[in-house]
Amino acid sequence: MCPLLEPQCRGRSARTQGPVPSLRQRARRDGREAGVKYLRGKYLLLAIVALAVVILDQVTKVLAIAYLKPLAVEMNPADRAVSVIDGFFRLVYAENTGAAFSLLAGLPAGARVPLFGLVTLLALGFMFWLYRKLTEDQRLMALSLSLLFGGAIGNLIDRVRLGYVVDFVQWYITFRERWDLKLFVIEPGEKRWPTFNVADAAITVGIALLILCMLLERKTGNGVDPKSGGDEPPAKA
Repeated sequence: MCPLLEPQCRGRSARTQGPVPSLRQRARRDGREAGVKYLRGKYLLLAIVALAVVILDQVTKVLAIAYLKPLAVEMNPADRAVSVIDGFFRLVYAENTGAAFSLLAGLPAGARVPLFGLVTLLALGFMFWLYRKLTEDQRLMALSLSLLFGGAIGNLIDRVRLGYVVDFVQWYITFRERWDLKLFVIEPGEKRWPTFNVADAAITVGIALLILCMLLERKTGNGVDPKSGGDEPPAKA
């Protein structure tokens, strides 16, 4: 009886097991496609955001050089700036030879430019290494690193091309009277935030988002795994 049923059993077994390799192949193919799509979107975000920051930064700096720099030689300080929001926001041309808030501005140009260039390149390399390790659910951190990337490149272009960074945005507030706030005292007069540019703004927003991401990930217990090889596609259930 077994020999008579053996061909039928083999056929039934083949029909039962036949679709399994096909399903496995389809799952592998879907996994590869998902991985490619994930990586494409991940690096497309970096390219678009960073490039947008660099273009906007450089265009506004060209305009600042063309229209604000000539005003810098005016005898009357009030004529050297263009008021945008009176009492709070104006455009004024400035050249920053130092780092943030003019740090190390007193270094000789021969040492300053290579030093800042090297530090910026190291920072870009570290940010790219960190970016590679981000997973699909870390979109906000990807955005923050993209802003930092674009801002760093924007100011690096200035240092290489000009030897200094062009700043033109100035926030300020004028106090008419003395403010005693117990912890500190604000004297009457104009108080200015250090002059900055689009690249600086992108870096500031990027740092703020990065801190927010770190706080959120500490609360949820998730974060970037330093042992991860990076660029891993999202896991499929």
